[in-house]
Parts: sequence; structure tokens; C-alpha cells
Amino acid sequence: MRYYLLLMVLISGTAFTQLQGSEIGIDGYFGASSNGGSFGIGVKYGLKPTENLIVGPCVRYQRTWSNYYSQKFGFNIFGGGFFVHYRIINYFFVGTEVEFLSTPVNYTNVYSTKHLVPTAFVGGGIAYPFESFRLNLGVFYDVIDDPNSPFRPSYVLQKTNGVLVPLIYRIGLFFPLN
Repeated sequence: MRYYLLLMVLISGTAFTQLQGSEIGIDGYFGASSNGGSFGIGVKYGLKPTENLIVGPCVRYQRTWSNYYSQKFGFNIFGGGFFVHYRIINYFFVGTEVEFLSTPVNYTNVYSTKHLVPTAFVGGGIAYPFESFRLNLGVFYDVIDDPNSPFRPSYVLQKTNGVLVPLIYRIGLFFPLN
């Protein structure tokens, strides 16, 4: 958390003297089966210190439910953090998204009822500009890979030994505000 505050102070003190604009971004997730599912939404507010760099805070909400073996339950996950995206040749992007998520599920200590889970996704993809918005299609790797991460059900790869690779797909829309 200290590094997050230090980064924001350094960026705000130097890079934001001449802003090139701002944007609001949104990404979503939905997955369900007869045993349960989850959906989530992330909202980002980005400032553009340069034409290609966008940086700012983000918030996330996720709802998960289960009907496994007739045991019905559900819980909410909330959190926030910051993101940095750099656009290359106006059609590609690289970036990082760091969030701290409060979840009631703790797989490593079953006696704990609340847990703050850090995530730090690094990745990139296609950033296609349309007339009134930008579509981001990306692949991100969680360098922290916390065993309590609520993104674990979304991981897209599994090694032959059954270990999950902390890789997710992320689709986002960014709308210019000015």
C-alpha cells in the first residue's frame, strides 16, 4: 500500500501538469453453471498525461454464488487500486493493474472471515479505437498469484500437473471524457 501511495504522489506531482484528457473505462466478467457462478465489474478513471499514457484509480465489485450439493450461499467482493496503460501505435497497449480486494473467502486460513487479497496483473493486447470509444482486448498475468485471489476461477491455463497459471483475458471499453 505504501508503494501505491508513493507512485500516485510522484505521478501527480510531475506528469499531470499538462493533461491530454481523461477517460472512463469499464470491464466485466460473467461465468455460471448449474453449481453456481459469478459476475463482476471494474470501473477505471484514467488521466492522460501524454497522448499514449493513461493512468488512474480503479474500483471493482464481484458477486459469487453457489448451489453446490444443494448448499446455497453467496458473497460479495469489493476493492480498488490503480492502473497504468501505455498505447503503442494507437492499436496496441501494455499495462499493469494493481488491486486490493476484500473477500470473505480465505482458502489458506479457514478460521479467518475477511481477507484482503492483492492482485498485480501485467499484460497487454489490442486497443482498437472506434469513433466514440476504444475497445481493449488483453491478456494479463497475475505476478502475485495469491491463493485467495477471486480471479482464480477465471484463469485460462492449467499445467499438466494441475497447477493453474494466473493468466486471464480482459475486455474493456474506454470512453473519452473531454
